[in-house]
Amino acid sequence: MNFSIKEENKNIQSKRDKNRIPLQSTELIDGIANKNTTLPVAMPGDENQFPRVGIAGGTLSGKTTFLTALPRAIRLLDRYDKEHHYHFDACDQLSIDWLEARTKRLSQGKFPGGTSFSHDLHFLLSADDFFVDILTQEKPGDQYINPSNETIEFLSTCDGIIFLINPQQQEGSNGDTTFTIMDNLLRRIISKISEKRQRVNRSEQKAAVCLTQYDNETFFKWARDRDLLTGREYLGVNNVPFIKDDKLEYIFEEWPAFNINEENIINLFHNRFLPENVTWHAVSSIGFYKPDGQDSIDWDKCYNVKNSPEGNKIRMGGSYFPINIVEPFVRVLGSRND
Repeated sequence: MNFSIKEENKNIQSKRDKNRIPLQSTELIDGIANKNTTLPVAMPGDENQFPRVGIAGGTLSGKTTFLTALPRAIRLLDRYDKEHHYHFDACDQLSIDWLEARTKRLSQGKFPGGTSFSHDLHFLLSADDFFVDILTQEKPGDQYINPSNETIEFLSTCDGIIFLINPQQQEGSNGDTTFTIMDNLLRRIISKISEKRQRVNRSEQKAAVCLTQYDNETFFKWARDRDLLTGREYLGVNNVPFIKDDKLEYIFEEWPAFNINEENIINLFHNRFLPENVTWHAVSSIGFYKPDGQDSIDWDKCYNVKNSPEGNKIRMGGSYFPINIVEPFVRVLGSRND
């Protein structure tokens, strides 16, 4: 992993002559971003111009693993896209230390563990000559179940928010479901935005809503039995399971924890954000098991998590193989098509 921040920032500075550099991402990230996406970029030192990205999700939603797996996902894109160059860096010592410690655990087949306290993190994502600064906060999961004023303040000022939703989290200890947790969180974000300016019913922020951990054995079998999956070639691996594009909304509409009293997650987000600013994704931070030397996924033997005396571990045959986790960042960092 390359963390030559000072040298990298000198290169960035020499390539920028304005505060924002447009990125027509359809050519640079094929199949990831919409044709008219523009990624905003700030000059170093001008923090007011940095695009702020929040990552929100309850306990066990996979926030820490999702962020830790991002550098590997970028490296895989860089390796298999022969026409373009991608790069990911941590931009300060705290972010470097945070990422290195958790990446080491993932590379050893261990999950990085839950977040105990908040971290302000700063990363740099680049594609060819275009650069995006990512400022985000990594917070404990209970900060999104019972969010503090500080959490709501941060999320209300983000340009985009990535919401991580684990389908296996059916009900919390106090009876809250995924729907009720998200309903409360979105209501408070809208309320905070309204305090700062004229009252609004919908946020103009970008929202990427992600179904996480669809590699989970229980959920995978449920989806496979209902013909919700398809196999695709992905970054050099054949027959990688993906949720069918036309079935993702079905899951968000029908999964029990995602709806209540005939209301569902899709309606909830469309009521709180401009519908054109909401995108839906299925992501896996660790991917599916593939023995070394094989170039295809066997769906009957693809579960990448095993139990051990130390807790759940990643099977080491194929290590971890992130799927689709770059896409939400591209979506929420893209400027609105007004």
